[in-house]
Amino acid sequence: MIKNIFLKTPILKEYKINKSIDFIKNKLESDKSKSFYYKTLWNKEFQISLNFSFGSNLLIDANYQSKSDIKARGKFKELEPNLTTFKLETEYPYMFVTCLALMFFAIILGKIFIEPTIPIEFALLPILMFFGVGYFVNSEYERLFKNFDAYCNKLNSL
Repeated sequence: MIKNIFLKTPILKEYKINKSIDFIKNKLESDKSKSFYYKTLWNKEFQISLNFSFGSNLLIDANYQSKSDIKARGKFKELEPNLTTFKLETEYPYMFVTCLALMFFAIILGKIFIEPTIPIEFALLPILMFFGVGYFVNSEYERLFKNFDAYCNKLNSL
């Protein structure tokens, strides 16, 4: 379990696969059955994201390099001809912060202009939503890593 609700620090995960970098890259680029999106950023750097999740560009055009705001970057490192390791590091979900900031400003503007007698308890709504959406984003990162773990296990068994 990831337990990083506030996402202040990146989540790091390391993988070892008993295949060459070229084999892994070719499989990741050609396999259409995987449950995440893979994009090569540079020669040995890549990015993965969930196909459809929080901040998906199918809902709001938030990302140009990934399919959702739940994403991680990795860098391949070949230890031997048939042994590759790489580390995944999560990126900060900007769409998450944007949604929470918009909600907070909407409540403040509603309190000022629409109904000045709105109870102060509604001011707590952004804080409660922050924790709620934080848990949702956390579970989406868990889903991304679970899908990627399963795919790496499948690659190791080939």
